[in-house]
Amino acid sequence: MSKEGFRKAARDFEERARDEADVDDKIDLYRKASMQYHKAGDSYACEMLASAASEALRVGDFERVFELHMDAGKLSYELGSDDTFWYLDVWWVAKKLGKTDELATAVEKTLKRGIERATKRLNEEKKSDDALEYASRVYELLANYHRTKLDFDGYLFNAEKAIEFLLQKSVVDNQRIAQKYSTAANNVYNVRPDQGVELFDRSISHYEKIYGASDIKGVIIFLRDDRARAVAIETVGLSIRARVHPVLLEYMFREKTTDPFSVLGAITKDADTARQSLQYLKLLEAERLNVILGETQLFLGNFTEAKKSYTRAIENIEFLFHFADTTPEENTDEIRRVAEYNLIRGKIGYALHNLLDASQHYCDAGDNMQILKDYEHALEYYEISLKYAMVGKVSEEKLDRVRRRHVEEIKEKIAEVKELLE
Repeated sequence: MSKEGFRKAARDFEERARDEADVDDKIDLYRKASMQYHKAGDSYACEMLASAASEALRVGDFERVFELHMDAGKLSYELGSDDTFWYLDVWWVAKKLGKTDELATAVEKTLKRGIERATKRLNEEKKSDDALEYASRVYELLANYHRTKLDFDGYLFNAEKAIEFLLQKSVVDNQRIAQKYSTAANNVYNVRPDQGVELFDRSISHYEKIYGASDIKGVIIFLRDDRARAVAIETVGLSIRARVHPVLLEYMFREKTTDPFSVLGAITKDADTARQSLQYLKLLEAERLNVILGETQLFLGNFTEAKKSYTRAIENIEFLFHFADTTPEENTDEIRRVAEYNLIRGKIGYALHNLLDASQHYCDAGDNMQILKDYEHALEYYEISLKYAMVGKVSEEKLDRVRRRHVEEIKEKIAEVKELLE
């Protein structure tokens, strides 16, 4: 049969699959369509398997979702493609199923061939522009694989290597290079702030090669904001974990999705339901879920949402104190957790350049420590709070009314704690 004949047969199976109501039959028809497209040498064969995987996902059959994406990736490899997204789309499904080794082997096989091809072309074509472009693309795919695995050292190494190939072309596209460095910086600055700053600087330097002094400010305004945030994260020591919490994977299966970051709304809803019950164990569960949300939002760079989550976690513990009718001595662990969340809120405020907000949360953490009679830490947090409230060496006469009152309260607390320490 000719290629066009195989394509016609494939389209027939595809049309039948769309009209089929039974999920198993639908998947089987998409598989048959894929086989015909494959015989025609058409990469649309992979799309058919992805359509079949979508049907399996709709009914929550994650084993089959994984299997179909693996088959799509293998077909893509057989058709000569370097693409790995068929595999990486189900990385977190594989993680939940305990099959990341199998998936990683398939991805690395594809990338290894791509690197070998790139090396061969660079040698044979004496680093022609086309060969350099191809090598850059392959290393960008490799970088994306490491980022998917949350291996940011591997991501940075390969992302920078991909950019280096573009810099070797006969004509350097500074606009494109600047955008590549900016993308890399935005992908890492919250978990690797020092390296993020370096990448932002490289991006800005390439923009400066294109734009004059009068135009550059408007072009890099957001870059400078993100760079400043990276500096603040490093300065204040805001530790952000690069991980996907197992709870997200559980929700991912429950919500029938392959994206763990798409379930945050469902987790927020469950946390709120648990809080409204006003039951001791449910309030602890609500606290736990909100902390998971906070950690995840920080990792995603959503600092305002992260702060809201930590605020809700504190509220859950405060409800617990109120309805359980217990004394501070009976809840030292909970009070320490509140202090920890207040410190995180303070650091987020600093990262968002809202120093009065940061000051208030450090003051709250000091209050928590004072309740526990941990006066050394209370004094430490109050002094940081005062420093942030007075930032910029503004004289007390020039402080606005709210800040002046806040500063006076902190000074009183510092004096009180120092007296207790003596």
